[in-house]
Amino acid sequence: MHAILTVGDREIYRVGKTEYDVNLLAIGMGSTAKFRVNGEILDTLEQGDGTKLADGSIFFVTEVHQISKDIEKPLAAFLIVNSN
Repeated sequence: MHAILTVGDREIYRVGKTEYDVNLLAIGMGSTAKFRVNGEILDTLEQGDGTKLADGSIFFVTEVHQISKDIEKPLAAFLIVNSN
């Protein structure tokens, strides 16, 4: 499952039979992003990094964008690969 959130946004996504409550907390300097997934605050991840979630699924940050003339709010794209 691939999705995009802007800073402060929170959405619930379903991957297989599992729901993921994802909140983009912050975009840092460079290409870093901070997420909360199902209540767990993840370590700061750089674009291209991934981490294992509590349920064994993998959370990857695929893109991070700062404010620019084409982007009004910082945003990040991510991918969740369910372990089931």
